[in-house]
Amino acid sequence: MGLDFINRVIKTTLLLGALIFVFGSYYFDWTYSLGIFTGVLWGCANLWFIRQFIVNYLTTGDRNAGKLALFALIKFPILYGAGFLILWLGWFPVVSFVMGFSLIFLVVVFKALGLLITEGGFKNFNLSEKRVEG
Repeated sequence: MGLDFINRVIKTTLLLGALIFVFGSYYFDWTYSLGIFTGVLWGCANLWFIRQFIVNYLTTGDRNAGKLALFALIKFPILYGAGFLILWLGWFPVVSFVMGFSLIFLVVVFKALGLLITEGGFKNFNLSEKRVEG
């Protein structure tokens, strides 16, 4: 699991959020679906900024201090300020925004489980044998 894993998580979460927005706004409440999609966008932007910040900080070459400062200045005050403003304006239920933000964690869990299953990661677990430590 490298940086490509994070990119795939972001793309999958955006796709899932768009599907939830389209079908949720048709079959349910559009404001609730908009809140979920906004939370998905905010969570993906947050993860992307974390990824960029860590990649630029942990580089083996010379660190670009300007780039690090730019990511920190955009992520912390602007992104979190936008999140506060979104919740403060009350355009949609807060729970829907939290659900959308949490959707990225669900995608991470299922993608990691999928990698574990497809790469044979369960070979080390012998579930049929009982072990007694003593």
